[in-house]
Parts: sequence; C-alpha cells; structure tokens
Amino acid sequence: MSDAIRIRWAVRDDLSALRQLICEFATFERLDHLLGVDEHSLNNALFSDVAFCKSLVAETKTDIVGYAIFYPCFRTFSGLKSLYLEDLYIKPDFRGSGLGKTLFNSISEHARLNGFSRIDFQVLDWNERAIEFYERLGAKRVSGNLDYSIDIS
Repeated sequence: MSDAIRIRWAVRDDLSALRQLICEFATFERLDHLLGVDEHSLNNALFSDVAFCKSLVAETKTDIVGYAIFYPCFRTFSGLKSLYLEDLYIKPDFRGSGLGKTLFNSISEHARLNGFSRIDFQVLDWNERAIEFYERLGAKRVSGNLDYSIDIS
C-alpha cells in the first residue's frame, strides 16, 4: 500500500464521496436496483444526534478511494458486543494493494479498544475474491444461518 494513502474517520464533508462509493459498490455487487441512499440519510446514520453507524475512509492526497461502514450489535446468548461490518469497499484501481487489509485492521483495532468481541459481516456467495480476502484474515463461514429480511415501511 502506498504511503500516500491514509485511513481516517469520515466527516460530514465526505458525504458526497461516500455516497458515490456506495453507488459504485452497489453496482459492483449487482444490487444497484436497491439504491435509495442519499447524503441526507447518510448524514443521519453517521453524524446526527441519533447516528448509529461509524465510517472509516481511505484517502489519497486528492480522493477517497475506499470506505467501511459498521455499527454495534449485541449477542444475546454470549452477552457480548460485536460490530457488524455493513460495507468495506475499495475502488478497483486500489485493490490488491493491501488497502483492504489495512482498513479492516483499523476496524478491528477500534473494536478491540472499545470492548467488542468480534466482527460480523456477509459476503455474496459469488464474490470469490472477497471470500478469499476475509478467509485470509481468519474469518470463518457461519453455517446453519439463513438470511431473512422484512420490509416494514
């Protein structure tokens, strides 16, 4: 990874760049038909009085080239806190540089310093590169779970 890239906490001035990266990520995951995020909803999630997510960004001297968004969870059976990693995205030109690992390690360090016991996330079953990335970091596939969702709006 280039020394010219740094990891930092997202700030309000990053909202436009974050939204653009989220749109790129949705397109990459073939889920752009689900896009509804705008800068207002991102601001509410990340920076308002009722913010519930945190975001780290990876930036060069001129651009934000990656991001992660995550939020806390509570594991009732263990009684422990965990982080749920909603997104970790790196622009294609910066993949394979170690930036994804650096960004993930920054999340892990935040988790450890704040008493979280683990990081949970999902990977699309066709995304072999992401699966290999997370498994190289020591991630284990959770078997026996099926994902569900119910729209309540």
